[in-house]
Amino acid sequence: MSLWETGEIITKDKLNLKTLYIGSSAPPNPVNGMVWVDVSTTPHLIKIYRDGSWDVARGAPTDRVTAPPLPEASDYQTPTAASASSSAPTLLQEIGNTGRVIHSGGATRVGQRVYAAYIGEWLRRVDFILYKYGSPTGTAYIRVRRVDNDQIVAELASINVTTLPTTPTWFSFTGFWSLPSSVDLRFLVEYSGGDANNYIATRQYNVDAVAWGCATRYDTAWTDETNVDAATRIYFTDAVCAIDDIVDSFWQPEPPNEEGAWIRFDLGSVLAGVAGCRIYWPSDANYRPQAYKIQASVDGSTWDDVVVENTQPPAGWVEYSWIARAQTRYLRILILQHGSSGTRVNEFDYYQSSIWRHGHRGD
Repeated sequence: MSLWETGEIITKDKLNLKTLYIGSSAPPNPVNGMVWVDVSTTPHLIKIYRDGSWDVARGAPTDRVTAPPLPEASDYQTPTAASASSSAPTLLQEIGNTGRVIHSGGATRVGQRVYAAYIGEWLRRVDFILYKYGSPTGTAYIRVRRVDNDQIVAELASINVTTLPTTPTWFSFTGFWSLPSSVDLRFLVEYSGGDANNYIATRQYNVDAVAWGCATRYDTAWTDETNVDAATRIYFTDAVCAIDDIVDSFWQPEPPNEEGAWIRFDLGSVLAGVAGCRIYWPSDANYRPQAYKIQASVDGSTWDDVVVENTQPPAGWVEYSWIARAQTRYLRILILQHGSSGTRVNEFDYYQSSIWRHGHRGD
């Protein structure tokens, strides 16, 4: 006889409502008293797990049962931070003790030459210190050029120079640009206007401070200054690319087929009711893993498997769900087998069940 048919009150000590499950297939590893709202049928069926089998609650008014809806796109949330087992390099030289002026009749391109061995496949951000002197007019450009043939390989930004401050200030230029491999590149500020009394400028450090490059400038020909470094910050693809809300950017381990590669997402605090996630996988199947796990943790050191996949995911958004957890702070994708060229994760969002998010857990 169904529990509902007995007429007794169903209390939280008889049902394990903290593990209420809603889905179209039975939850894994059930325990006695677990309630499953089977949404594969119309109307939905309420089922209770007892002694090895799922019993339908035949006396329940199933035609009036409404399960909490599956997550809409707007229900997903972006983690507050991401880290990974490895990422492409980040190049930093933040000291600038001398100005390097840029104007017509002098140096019109100024920046940093970066050696090929230090360049990542995808560029995410470049920072320069910029300012103006006098009243320059016109447009400056932030560009990346090949050293071997001077070809522009990335147009990062254009700037109306009248808007620049008169004191040295860091500017960031963000996006996602593919870079050529096995060639040195120049990361540059270019300006062909102004004059010796009306110019823009960057900053540099009059010391050979880094092994990955050197300052560079162009007036009538290129000059690389091996004992000087431009003040610049260059960021290639890294873990944050998986939570930047740009589906064309991605995290990729270094090397792309790194053994045991993982990317970890911090939800910001310990949350109740985290019950799923969605991942945007790349269109190139060579960079979609053949086998992987999604894991959850409270402290970032002890991990529980919530999803185990042994087949390659399709391209685009893929949704994953599991029984809502009482506590979760971190989620992690652990790569068990890479695609033929490696692994890329374009975007990651998580889902917190509305039952828990609004403070109701069935008890």
